Amino acid sequence: MAGPKSLDFCLRRGYVANGRNYFIGRFPDELCKLEDQLMKRCFALLCLTMCLLALAAQAPAAVVAFHAFDDSAFVSRCVTLYPDSVTVVRFYGLECTNFYPNVSIQSGCTYCGDSPVSCTPAFAWPGDWVYTGSYWEAPVIQPPNGSEGCVCITPDYPMSDPTPLYGLDPVQDLHTPRCIAFFSAFALAIGPGMSPSQVPSLIVQNGCSGGTACNGTEPPDPIDQPHVRGPYYCAEEQSFRYVVSEFSPDDWLNTWACVTLDAIEPVEFRGFNLTPQDGAVMAEWSTASETAVDHFELHRDGGRIYSVAGTNTPTEHHYTYEDRSVVNGQSYRYELWLVNADGSRQSLASANATPGGSAEITTYALHQNYPNPFNPTTSISYDLVEAGHVSLKVFDVTGREVATLINGPQISGAHHVEFKAENLPSGLYFYRLTASSGFTATRKMLLLK
Repeated sequence: MAGPKSLDFCLRRGYVANGRNYFIGRFPDELCKLEDQLMKRCFALLCLTMCLLALAAQAPAAVVAFHAFDDSAFVSRCVTLYPDSVTVVRFYGLECTNFYPNVSIQSGCTYCGDSPVSCTPAFAWPGDWVYTGSYWEAPVIQPPNGSEGCVCITPDYPMSDPTPLYGLDPVQDLHTPRCIAFFSAFALAIGPGMSPSQVPSLIVQNGCSGGTACNGTEPPDPIDQPHVRGPYYCAEEQSFRYVVSEFSPDDWLNTWACVTLDAIEPVEFRGFNLTPQDGAVMAEWSTASETAVDHFELHRDGGRIYSVAGTNTPTEHHYTYEDRSVVNGQSYRYELWLVNADGSRQSLASANATPGGSAEITTYALHQNYPNPFNPTTSISYDLVEAGHVSLKVFDVTGREVATLINGPQISGAHHVEFKAENLPSGLYFYRLTASSGFTATRKMLLLK
């Protein structure tokens, strides 16, 4: 039988004093090797940290801020750029309902405001503007081979005369080309009445000649190359913003562009539901937002039975129609149509329903609300086998009662009630049906605002 494995040992020097080495002790080689590996990794990590700190010290970030409501909006700024740094321009006081900010960046600071600076000129241009919710921001972009140097950053337009803003109506201007003359850049506002999900499609063409959708006489100095930025959604005015400028920042002359609002999703559709009743069918549908809608049509077995105008709002709307021209036990085909403002038609949904008499209701039932999630109105349906006292209440997640929808006697049959939650916060809610017969049922619904 083999004996125990022998261990090799190494000596670790603890410290040096009076020219002599003092050792802590003798340790197995495995421990010595592990310690060596750890020391090497710690040293590499220390070197990496020092390098990053050195780079950070050599590449400071800068923020050049302007405010629309003080003297800084009109003052040029001399800024030193570093190849490895990030420099941004910010405009405060310009919500998205105001005009779009724009700055020019000149090489060097010899003629920069009232206090010229002698420095090595650098070349740069502003990047795309982004609205953060508190301010507009754009990066200062240098070429890949850019070197350290200075630039002069100046607002191109005083705040009383900013970049021209042109409005496009999502209904009247849809598919209608517009020839726009501009200097350097212009902004487009598409709205109002737009929801964040209804992102418009924009076509921008060089000039307005016969080769474009504008199909006109070519004006002088057509745009060299359209540079389209956006869209940016502005909740304050329920619109989208685009900014169109020349691609080259050094060629800012009077130019022309042909702009066409190509497409907008007219309806953000939430759903369609049919509920059979005694001698009737309840049809319900909802939209999260509408734009350029003329009306909705409800068809039964190929013929129109109901028409209702659209709301054309960016908020949710709930539609209901009770069809009583039906016979119990017979199946019907329903189809919902959308008719746009331009006359085009679109089938949104279809479903079958068979109305039934009250005698066919043999069990109590509490159905799922529709629509779900909802904002702020939803419909709740339930079936009663026999007449009696009924209560239908709504509770929040803590069990607190927030609404009483029904509390009194009701006849047997299918029932519907509408729940409006305008004054309630978003969240999960429960609705409970209690009948005098002893039937009780609870379901969940989600309010999203």
